[in-house]
Amino acid sequence: MTAATADVWIQPRAGQALQPADAAIEYLRRYCMQLVPVYVLAMAPFSVVVFLLIDAIYARHREALPFYCLLLTGATAWRWIGLGMLQRGVQTRLRGDPPRPLRDRLPAILLARLSACMALTWGSFLVLPSFYGLFLSGFATPILLEHEGRALPAVLRALGWIHRAAWRLCKVALAFALAGLLLLIGLLAFQLLLTETVLPDFLGLRAQDLALTLGSGAWGMCLLYLVCLPVDLLWAIASVMLFYDLQARRLGTDLRARIQALGVEEEGP
Repeated sequence: MTAATADVWIQPRAGQALQPADAAIEYLRRYCMQLVPVYVLAMAPFSVVVFLLIDAIYARHREALPFYCLLLTGATAWRWIGLGMLQRGVQTRLRGDPPRPLRDRLPAILLARLSACMALTWGSFLVLPSFYGLFLSGFATPILLEHEGRALPAVLRALGWIHRAAWRLCKVALAFALAGLLLLIGLLAFQLLLTETVLPDFLGLRAQDLALTLGSGAWGMCLLYLVCLPVDLLWAIASVMLFYDLQARRLGTDLRARIQALGVEEEGP
């Protein structure tokens, strides 16, 4: 971590648990035009397969599910590679160094992502495995690009940081869950306003068929997925911020930036 990152995300209030999330929002605001194309490219095949799966499930085309699941496996690997490229760009800008080589570390990153995904899904009934899997999936790229040695010690070290900062990370996870919930409520309210007021009263259109479609289970699943997309993009950025925040708290690697922040406080009123 270099002093060049101080203006990006290390502020005088760096002790707050949600500060890395605030930094992720600011980073997305600054570099939105560079991040969105990479994210869209990474998510496009995955999204197409997800919509096909939703349609097959609700249309009872069960014979197509094995093929779509096979497509989903390839699309998930493509998504993880794309997110790795996106996170490497965030990491490069934060560090102020040349980009780290991604290709050599890609197998280890995909394996760490797969392990985290298994903990996130199959461990959901036990809560704790899902908690560690959630953050490990986001930390996989930055930690394995940061440490060029064996992958397992680096992953275990990251799990230790997650364990020691569990309460702070819980606050971050709850904040993202609340943001997604508020976004979903807002979209549902807009949908209701559109079908019950705007179309029939202002445009004179009959919205019965549209309301029937928007009230279906398939549309509800698609809407939930669409809500998850912006949260997922922000989470990919925030994961890099969180990783360096945890590393800095354990190792003091942002000492120079913290001294600069302290100087800002001393010069204040």
